[in-house]
Amino acid sequence: MHLPANGLALLHHVHADDVAHLYERALRQRERAVGETFSAVAPHAMSMRGCATFVAGLFGREPVLEYASLEALRGSTSAANFAKIASHVAHSPCVSMAKAAHRLGYQPRSTTEQIYLETIEWLLQTGQLTAEGLPA
Repeated sequence: MHLPANGLALLHHVHADDVAHLYERALRQRERAVGETFSAVAPHAMSMRGCATFVAGLFGREPVLEYASLEALRGSTSAANFAKIASHVAHSPCVSMAKAAHRLGYQPRSTTEQIYLETIEWLLQTGQLTAEGLPA
């Protein structure tokens, strides 16, 4: 797997259920939410390298990583995907849920690791990902 730069750019994921949970909290506490903006994300961000390491570990493996400059990766994906990758590397988006926690009592239910685990399980169950040759 090729990761941009040194693989340390951050990713801060969110589970769709957690987004819905935050919306529900805002609707139920309208007086505390009107005119505000809130972020819904997992409790912590992970580096691209950390994400790759975690997912490989689900299969009992270590990730096989290579690092490449953004320019070297430019031709390996679509322009739209490249723009997203470049933005993540440049900005390492990581946001705070402090306002949602303080004003609405919001706490996400899913960690980044749980999000990856659920996603991998779903991909395996639907046949969109196979684990042939990998340990069970």
